[in-house]
Amino acid sequence: FEREGLGDLVQNISRESGPTGSRKLKTKIKKDILKKYPESLYLPAWVVKYGQKCRKFSYDIDIKPNIKWQSAEYAQWLKKEILPLLNDRTNTYEILVDLDRHKKRFLEDEEFGLFEIGYLARRITDVIDNAFVAFDLAQVFLRECEKYKDQKKLLANSGFITQEIIKKISHDKIGQEKLIFNSLIKSKKLVLAVSEDENIGYLLPKENEIYPEGIETYNLNLFEKSDVLSMNTLERKIANLIDNKESVVWWVRNVATNKDWYSIRGWKKGKIRPDFIVAKKNKNNSLELVYVIESKGEHLIDNPDTQYKKSVFDKMNETTIEALNFNLIRFKLNKDFQFELVEQGKEDVNINRFFNL
Repeated sequence: FEREGLGDLVQNISRESGPTGSRKLKTKIKKDILKKYPESLYLPAWVVKYGQKCRKFSYDIDIKPNIKWQSAEYAQWLKKEILPLLNDRTNTYEILVDLDRHKKRFLEDEEFGLFEIGYLARRITDVIDNAFVAFDLAQVFLRECEKYKDQKKLLANSGFITQEIIKKISHDKIGQEKLIFNSLIKSKKLVLAVSEDENIGYLLPKENEIYPEGIETYNLNLFEKSDVLSMNTLERKIANLIDNKESVVWWVRNVATNKDWYSIRGWKKGKIRPDFIVAKKNKNNSLELVYVIESKGEHLIDNPDTQYKKSVFDKMNETTIEALNFNLIRFKLNKDFQFELVEQGKEDVNINRFFNL
C-alpha cells in the first residue's frame, strides 16, 4: 500500500490476516542449507574499530557530530549567488484553490512579513536535525537579507530565497556526510566485515513468518515455505528467474518491514533494505559468493534515492571485506559478496549475468 501511495490505509488492515483470510505461520530455514552452507547466512556490516575493540557503525555517533556548518560562508553565498537573481516581481500573492475554481489574491505588506526566524529555523531543522544550529543559521541568513536595499523585492521573492537556502544546506549536508564516511574508510577506522558476534555482525533469522499458499511455488527458497503473497510484480519475476538457476544455492526476499532482517548503512541517516539475498555456488558445489540485490521500477531508476543506493552498493563492492572472529566456529566465514541494483526491463539480462555457470 505504501509503495502505491496508499500508506494511510495501512492502519485499517489487520496484520493477522492475509489476502485470503489465512493467518501467518512460522517457517524455518531448510536443514540441508544449515548443514552444508552455514557460512552463507552471515552478511557484511560496517564496523568501527577503536583500539582493540569494535562496534557497529552509527550515523548519530560517527557522521552527524562531524558535520560543520560554516555561517560566514553561507552569508557570502546568499549575497553573491542568490540575492542578485531576484527578479522584478514586487507583488506577493497567494493562490486559493477549491474544487470549483482558483483565484489569485495579492497580499499587502502588513499581511506577510519578510521572513519569520522561527519558520526559517524550522525549515532548516528538517534538514540538519539540530534546532540550535538551525536557529543560528537562520539568523545569519536573515541578517544578510536585512542588508538588501529593495525590501519589497525581497518580500516578493521570500519563497524562492527560502527554497534555495534549503536546497543549499541539503546539498552541503550530503556532500559532508559522504566525505566523512569515505575518510573513515580511508583511515581504516571503518571497515566492512562479517562476524559471528551479534553485536557487530549480522546473521539471517532462522525463522520467518509468512502467509502460506496451498502449493509451494519455489524450490530454492531459503525457507521451507516462501512468502509469495508479499511480493510485487517485479519481485515475483526476479524470484522466478533466480529460482530457475542451477548455480543458486538459496535465495530469500528480505523482509524490509521487519527490523530483524538485513539492512545496510550508508553515509545518510536512513537504512537501505535490499529486496533479495541470493547464495551462489560454483561448479564444485562450494559457495562462490552471496548477492545482495535491490530491484527498482524503471520510473524510479533515476531518482535521488535510487542513485544513493547505487553509490553505497558501489562503495561496498570496491571495499575489501574482513572476517572478524572472536569465537571458535566450525566453518570459515564467507567474505565474497556482490551488491547489485536490478532495473525493471533488464532483470532477465542481469539475473542471467549474475547466475549463469
